[in-house]
Amino acid sequence: MQTQAWLCKLVLLITFFAAISVEGKVVDSELTLSSLDSEVEVTKFSFSAGAMGTVRGEFRSDVSKWRNQRHRLQAYLYNDVQWVEFHKQLEKGSLCGERVRVASATVDIQLLPDIDSLAPKDKKQLAKKRDRDYNFKLDLPTLRERSHYWYVLVADCELEWYDARNLPPVKYHLEFMNGNSHLPADEVGILALQGTVFVLLAVGAAYFGKTLVGHYQKQQRVHLMVLLLAVAYWLQMTAIFFEMIHLIRYKSNGVGSGIGDFLSRLFQSLSELLMCFLLIFLACGWTTVTLGDAAAAVAGPDAKKGGVTKGSMWQTLMEHAELKRYFTAYARTLRRPAAMASKVSVGSCMVALLTAAHIFLTLYGLQFMEETSFTQYHDHEHWPGYMLMCLRVGLWVLFLGGGWATMSTIGKADAVAKFLKKLALAGTVWLLAFPFSVVTAGMIPVYMRHSFVTLFALLCQSFALIGCLQLVCTDNFRGISSVAIANTAGALDGKRMGKVAVD
Repeated sequence: MQTQAWLCKLVLLITFFAAISVEGKVVDSELTLSSLDSEVEVTKFSFSAGAMGTVRGEFRSDVSKWRNQRHRLQAYLYNDVQWVEFHKQLEKGSLCGERVRVASATVDIQLLPDIDSLAPKDKKQLAKKRDRDYNFKLDLPTLRERSHYWYVLVADCELEWYDARNLPPVKYHLEFMNGNSHLPADEVGILALQGTVFVLLAVGAAYFGKTLVGHYQKQQRVHLMVLLLAVAYWLQMTAIFFEMIHLIRYKSNGVGSGIGDFLSRLFQSLSELLMCFLLIFLACGWTTVTLGDAAAAVAGPDAKKGGVTKGSMWQTLMEHAELKRYFTAYARTLRRPAAMASKVSVGSCMVALLTAAHIFLTLYGLQFMEETSFTQYHDHEHWPGYMLMCLRVGLWVLFLGGGWATMSTIGKADAVAKFLKKLALAGTVWLLAFPFSVVTAGMIPVYMRHSFVTLFALLCQSFALIGCLQLVCTDNFRGISSVAIANTAGALDGKRMGKVAVD
């Protein structure tokens, strides 16, 4: 009953945020034209095939300074094929009039008076109006076989024929309609996916929550590793929740929720950062190798030694002495994160640097995105994004290296080796899901990339996260780790932090 009530509250909260009304779709900015720059790209939008696509807006400027000039301000609409041809002609040094002939649609723009240039009386009258004075409208051609991006260009080709300088800036407001929705074609279906994954994670949270509460009631203590993994799980769910709010609002008004999108990205980044280090710590032997001989004692007298089959791939890799020495020292450093964090060491400095690099690249990459872009999942078409993906691959190498070093030194029950192999699979899926989707996104049409990256990365990471939590909740894992015997006298040489066990 408590779980059902909790889910109902979440649904009501989503509905509440969706019902809040805000400004319509806003692409607000300004442009300046001259003889040298007679055309300006405004924005792009992806329309669904067969849907009625409409672009409308208003353009304002100090009209008095345009009256004595020869000009013809127009808006042009290009599809993605025509846009490539436009840039080819631009590189050849063609004239503005030649380039705009490639466009699918053209409409004249009659400038409206800029609000700042109006008399005080007219300003008050305009402020009382709720509806905008849309002075231009573009309808997409109805015969469209596929979804693709359409680009809006504003140009005044007359300016190329005389010395036009110091023209006042043109302020514009644009709205895009993809049928009856503001949601672009490359975002269609993502809301349903987010909702499905959220429900899946919510069901998993109810199941794992009940399991962990039962364990806590028996031991009266929870291990720090389990607590952090639950936090990463909660952060992932919260990120999806706020992204759903953003998508629902965006669908209805074209703006979305800036706070919701920001919080979604924030919680997603924190979840990913926490999961990266948790996977590495576990692979290095946290809660298993840190027990010393205690794990073998708990596993039972019939436990087999070794954990690695002779002649296997692991055995072949372990014969490399230099790699083994390096990764063994590295795994030993990260095996006890609590002790590592309590002092300045190679391990703590490495974790701090990796954290700083992740935060810097994530934040710096946001400036390469458009204002109206969705920032939770995208294809990272900029150098900070590529560096972030390389960092993720590097963390995967450290993860496998730590697991390799642990496998070569455990000498305990086969259960530990089996756990590490399962962890290697789940961790590999989680760590490489995003980089793989970003790399392969380049082979997919532009208008489908965001949907592909979101679908692949979100599903893989969510299932891998559920798999990791399932691994540490099983009785088999509890039998070989310090999670189950945190109360055993002398079993741990670590510290106790109230109700939280740390080793």
